Amino acid sequence: MSTPIKLDPPTGTRDFFPPDARKRDYIIQKWDEACQVYAYEPYDSSVIESTRLWTEKDPEMIKQQYAFETPDGEQVSLRPEMTPTLARLIMSQLKILRMPLKWYSKPVCYRYEQTQRGRKREFYQLNCDVWGSKDILVEADIFSMIVYMFKSFGLNSNQVTLKFSSRKLIDEFLTRELKLNLSEDEFLKTCSVMDHVDKLSMEDLLQKLNKDVPSIPESIGLDMIKKLSFRKGISQRLSPQESLKLFKEGLSSDEFKSSEAIKEIETLLELCGPNGFDILEWLDFDTGIIRGLSYYTGIVFEGFACFGDVKRAICGGGRYDEILSTYGSNENVPACGFGMGDVVIGEILGDFGLLPDFSMNPVDDIVIPFNEKYRHVAIKVTQVLREKGRRVEMYLKKVKKLTVALDYANKLGATRAINIFPDEWDKEKKVQIKLLREENAESKITFVTLDEL
Repeated sequence: MSTPIKLDPPTGTRDFFPPDARKRDYIIQKWDEACQVYAYEPYDSSVIESTRLWTEKDPEMIKQQYAFETPDGEQVSLRPEMTPTLARLIMSQLKILRMPLKWYSKPVCYRYEQTQRGRKREFYQLNCDVWGSKDILVEADIFSMIVYMFKSFGLNSNQVTLKFSSRKLIDEFLTRELKLNLSEDEFLKTCSVMDHVDKLSMEDLLQKLNKDVPSIPESIGLDMIKKLSFRKGISQRLSPQESLKLFKEGLSSDEFKSSEAIKEIETLLELCGPNGFDILEWLDFDTGIIRGLSYYTGIVFEGFACFGDVKRAICGGGRYDEILSTYGSNENVPACGFGMGDVVIGEILGDFGLLPDFSMNPVDDIVIPFNEKYRHVAIKVTQVLREKGRRVEMYLKKVKKLTVALDYANKLGATRAINIFPDEWDKEKKVQIKLLREENAESKITFVTLDEL
């Protein structure tokens, strides 16, 4: 006897039984609908990519990849994300692409990392990107699309918030307000400390800053932390305009207050206001939003859901105008985009009770022949109904008892049973329609011809 196989899927992956597949498809359908409403074009590529596409800039990335060598010696990986692939596609057609362009994809991705709630090693991810425009209207339109998507899932602005800041703003804050001249490495480490403003005390933040970026004098570090902690002690939710005003009131540099980065955020809020997309209630200006990827150049943002005391990131993205040069291109194209994974949004919708019931197969009709003699009639009835666009199943076993077939129909979730009885068919060419979802189904029985189905 053979050794029994392992029945669980590989760590971090999922089996999609019919209800799970319906849930996944529901999420992807909502993504598709939003992308089509906002006029994004679909694109895709192979799930296998050159490993070098990721490791060229970050050799440590290999630790998070499913990487292998093909029999002919090519080093390839299952894609952990889509952005590098998208950059490759843009570079390959740069001379002929019409700009600006709006593209989206929903690939399955593989990332070898620690699994936890909301994080798998295999996942579907929506990617939406706009290329060819530096206008802040791009960010406003993307914000509007994300809000549209949240609404389509049934979420409201009390449940989810789109928090945003700006890499450009933080750059100018450090150079103009604090008069610092940091290296790229020091800047990224400083951003990492800023990311903990709402999570750590001032003392712990200062200690972390002194340890991670010792070149910053303690007095300047303390000043930085105080100015970034402008919302500490405020319990009520602030509008993004109120948050920006509070932040500016704590600044001492008039040059920074009137900087391009500040003006850009003010313009963004205007575009998202009552005379624009009218989505300000969904937005939150938060300088603690520091996306981890170093290629961001402007606005950065993350969508958060609040369930009780737990905050969970749903989506995230930002502007990355210089990404093509990191892959060797002589020409950069301004770009802005975001990603949203299916695992987290699925769990959040479940937490809020916003998922439909996926336990039933959405079948309209089940056709049941009286016996084998009437199978050809059942086939004809089934085809007539399918041609009318109804979702139809035919009972695929010998009918020994009608009650058994009807019980199967109920478990299947069918709304009608189309029964073929000898007397009605042989004499009048009629079939019985029995409604299965009515409280008094017995009174909802009719006999009709094929033309009346």
